[in-house]
Order: sequence, then structure tokens, then C-alpha cells
Amino acid sequence: MIVCTLNGKKAYPLTTQNIKITMENEYVKSSGSYTYDITFPLAIAANREVFGNVQRLDVRKKIADFEECRLYAANRLVMSGKGIVTAINKEEVKLQISAGKSRVKYNSKFEKQYIDEIDYPEIVLDSGLDTAMLQRFGFKPPYKLSKLKNYALHIDLSSSNIVGQKGVAVFSTIHDESNSILANRVGTFKGDMKVNGHKEEGTFYFMYNLAPMPYLFYILRKVMEYEGYKIAENALDKDPWNRLVIVSACRTGKIKDALPHWTVYKFLDEFRKLFNASFIFDETSRTVRIKATNELLANGLATYEAEEDFTVEHDEEGSLENLVTSNVAYAFDDASDRDFRECISQEVLKEYKTIEFGTRKEMLDAIANMTIKEQRTTIFKTGDNYYIYAELPADGNPENENLTWQLTQCGFFNPVIRDINSDNKEEIAICPAAMIQHKNLNDDEKKAPWAGLFTGQIAWMVMPSVTNEKQASLEDMQEDDNGEYYYTVQDAMEGSATTKDEESTDESSMAVAFQANCVVNIKAHKAVAATNRLENEDLNYRVPVVYTDFRCYPSYTIASEKGSLALESTPATTGRTFGNGRSEKTQSRFQSMNIDPKNLVNIKFVTDEIPDPTNLYMFHNKKYICSKIEMNVRDDDVEKEKTGYFYEI
Repeated sequence: MIVCTLNGKKAYPLTTQNIKITMENEYVKSSGSYTYDITFPLAIAANREVFGNVQRLDVRKKIADFEECRLYAANRLVMSGKGIVTAINKEEVKLQISAGKSRVKYNSKFEKQYIDEIDYPEIVLDSGLDTAMLQRFGFKPPYKLSKLKNYALHIDLSSSNIVGQKGVAVFSTIHDESNSILANRVGTFKGDMKVNGHKEEGTFYFMYNLAPMPYLFYILRKVMEYEGYKIAENALDKDPWNRLVIVSACRTGKIKDALPHWTVYKFLDEFRKLFNASFIFDETSRTVRIKATNELLANGLATYEAEEDFTVEHDEEGSLENLVTSNVAYAFDDASDRDFRECISQEVLKEYKTIEFGTRKEMLDAIANMTIKEQRTTIFKTGDNYYIYAELPADGNPENENLTWQLTQCGFFNPVIRDINSDNKEEIAICPAAMIQHKNLNDDEKKAPWAGLFTGQIAWMVMPSVTNEKQASLEDMQEDDNGEYYYTVQDAMEGSATTKDEESTDESSMAVAFQANCVVNIKAHKAVAATNRLENEDLNYRVPVVYTDFRCYPSYTIASEKGSLALESTPATTGRTFGNGRSEKTQSRFQSMNIDPKNLVNIKFVTDEIPDPTNLYMFHNKKYICSKIEMNVRDDDVEKEKTGYFYEI
């Protein structure tokens, strides 16, 4: 017998129908598993009880979806997921079951779940605080951001590399391009300071214009919890990836204000692309496992009896378009301060010759024998490092107008090119934040009467630079005691209240960076581990650090830092490749697989089992990757013949 349980209640499908089930390989496709319409006759009393007598004219024809839906055939669980009602008439109800990522997509797209509309727990700062000074100014633990964000946050980085809440959110200096200010600005002030009605005199080391930067993995976990899933395994939750933070300059007390207006589906899909990962959902246990897609070739091998008859769908352009077969590039955000050296585009790589060398010495020897034109029109590469000749300030000072031609490292975030002539590419909207050199005191601040009370602060820093359109909307709103922003009735009646476009997802990118395991003393302009000390160091000039690639500004990270958002390669975890001429083995998370993407092979095979599409398959001594499997439930059981769609390895 075929039985469906809908939120724990039994319902009985039409016995004469054929129920078609499609199970997609989540390593290959960004979907999940789903059924076609399943018909439930309302002549059956149990079905009327489940669906609520919807055949009657006086009953409103709206049925809520069923969160827990399970399909059984011959007392065997065939599929579980969310039950979605698609049609109702006086005789029957039609329902589809959606599982895995298909389900999340449904929830996000049609029920309009956005990551910036989820209520995340309040930030409670537990690191990098001068708690003694805060208490002198009348603040008591717990140190909630909503209570502190309008005041100078007194900090202490003598033993901590972060200001913020561990694993939740951090604060590091950011250039707000939209408002021409520095968020999370660190200052050292000598004189009288009045905070929260308390006046003190002395030297004060503090941070203000507070803009939280939540950890990427924290947002992922909270989003999955919101969708009703627990992360049972996350293969990516390791250093340095778990130190990635979402860069935002929005001065707010709420985490959600630091996030783009993305649907849950878009967020998961962009996360998947950033790491070349797969979300494997288990609807029964309501858990999800996150695995690297490169693990696909290490999955189990299934061998079944295949029918002789098969078909092949040929697509010259390649029907398999994903992160392991296509070109891959970042969809960079709209920061205007982005350094041109960060990325060599596909167009430039196609236009100009790239010469690779085994060592840095070999490269320099070859350059010495080139003409000036050859030097300036060639891209050089050694190991994972790219170089070009560029006209730049002689001493690295952005204000210096004395420019010289010099060999400079670049191409940290180059695209992965598998076909230089192809315009098709996978774009990743979670991208490295723009990193710039900027003074820790704005020009306008230098003119202020109190500017002379700041010591040692007119110094260059390396910091992220982002646009901040959300701040403008927040400034038009009222704020309650808990840091929640709202519009008044008057705002709505006058037409000044603005609402998000719920019909479309924000197309902007999400900028990210690594929280460093070090701090930088901006007076000494040196990086140091928080628990270590520079010679004669004044600890009041330490600032927390975020970065996108350890090679970009090496003076801002310590030698143990290896974080890189490079697409072509993942830098080795030991040693340091910058400028030392040593070649180290690296591995890209976008490793190419030796797969025939142009021919999709349709194979019918026989088994009593319910096959797993994530397995590798062997037919006639040939190995395949599965795209999807179709099977039918008929005559009270699952038919033995299955239809699979495969790419040959």
C-alpha cells in the first residue's frame, strides 16, 4: 500500500496513479529531490480529515503547506520533505513533495524569507573591552551592543585580537564610501571625557561609529536554524574559513542591518559557490551536512545491471555547467576604492601573454633581458603569484605623486579559466572586500578643534572600503531602546516611509574578509600577535585587523596567517610564499574534474534499492557521475527499473 503522512496524519493517494520521483545529485545540481503531482481522492474519509473538507463550497480553498511529509510504499520510506498543495477541486487534492535544497528554494522564493529580516540574537561583547573603564563610566555587564553603540567603546587589545563577541561579530575599522567616514574608528584621546553622564580625565583608548561585522558561518548556522535544520556536519568549519566576516559599515545595533536583502536561497547558493560546497539535507532528522564538492570523486561506487539500450544528449557548449567545469569569477561589489591589482580579468588574460617561471629568481633573470615594452606588456607568474609592471608611488605612500615603474604583485583574485574563449562563467556574489590604505583620521576631522587632543593618529592604515546604502534608510527611521529601527504612522501617512522590494532580491554582492589572528600597532606600523609585545610598544595604538589575502599587505599580517580568498588556489598552510622564491604545493577548491560535460548519457538500470544520486556509478566498466535519477511508484511499490542521467568520468 502507498501511504503519505502529512504532519503525522495518514493520507492515501489514488491507487491507480503513477507517482514519479526525481532525485537530483546535489553535488552536481543546485536542487534536491521532488515528486510530480500526487493525487488524493476526497472520497476517502481520512483524506477529508487531513485536508479539511475542501470540496465544500463554504470552505475557503486555501490549505497551508505540510512541513512534515513522508511517502511510503510497501512499508518502506521512499521520500520525505515538505508537502506543497498545487491544486484543489471538489473531488481531489494534488500535492507535491519537495526535499533538500528544492524545499529551501521554495520557502525562500515564494514565502519571501530574507536573511536581513531574521531576528538574530543581540550582540553581547565579550572580547577586546576595557571593562574597568566601561564600569567607571557607569556601564555594567552584560555589555550589549544596543546599550553601547551610541557611546565611545573603551577597548583593550593587550591580550585580544578582536573587539566583539567571539564567533558572532567583530568590529574593525572600515571606510564608509557612501558617507565618507570611518566606522569602528579607533582613537587615543588625552583630556576630559564625558560619557553616559560620567566625567573622567586621563588617556582614553576607544572605538566609535560602531558597525558590526558578523561571522559568515554564524549567519549560516542561524539561517539554517530559522529554516528548521541543524548543521550536523560542516567540512568547511576550519581555520581560516571560520574566521570570515561579512564586511559592513552600517552603524547599527542589529546584525540583520549588516546583511544584504538576500533570500535564504540566494544566500545558500552563493555560500555554495564560494566554497564549491554541497548542502546534503536529511529531511527525516531535519539536519544538513555541508561537504566540499571536490569530495564527489571519493563517494561510494554503485554497480547495477544496466539495460543495453541507452541514449546520449549532446551539447557542444556543454550541458554540465558548474564550478568544476566552467569558468569561475567573483562578482565584485560596487566599492569605488577597489585596487586594480586585485584581479586580472579574463579579457586582460586573453589579450596579454602570461609567462610562468619555476622560481622568483628565474623570473627576475628573464625580466632583466627584456625590453621596456616587453616588461610592460607581459604578465609574469611564479607558483600562485602574478606580477606586472605598473606605475606606482615610489615609497608605497598613496599621497606621493612621484611615480615609478615597478614590478608589483597582483591577480590575487583572478578568475578560474577553463576556456579562455568562453563568455559563460559562474559568478560568486560573496566576494573579497576592497582593501585600501587610508588615514585613521578623516580630513574633516583634522580641522576639528579637538583634533589636537588625538596623538599618533594621523597614520596610514589598511582597511576594507564598502558602500553603505542601508545607513541612509536607517537615518530616516526611529530607534527604540533595544536598537530596533521603525517607521511611525506619521512617516507612513506622509509617504516618507520606504519599504524593501519584496518581489526582488538585492543584486549587490556581499563583501567578506578574514578576521586576523593578530593586531597592528599603527604608531609602529607593525603586526604582532595580541599576546606578544613589540619593543617599547605603546598598547594604546593597537587596532584589530581584517584582510582578504595574506599576500596583499604583508606588513598587516603575521607570518602564520594563510587566509586567502583566491579562486585559482588555496595557499599552503605552512611557510610563506610572498617574495621568497620558494614554490609550494597548493590546491584550488575549484579543481577541474576529468568529466565529459558535453554528453549526458541516459541509462536505465534495475535494482530493488532506492539509489543514492550522490554515488559514483559503474556501468559496463565505465565510471559515471550521476546528474539525477527518476523512479516510479506504482502498484503499491517502487518499480525496479530506474532511469539515470550520467556524465562519464
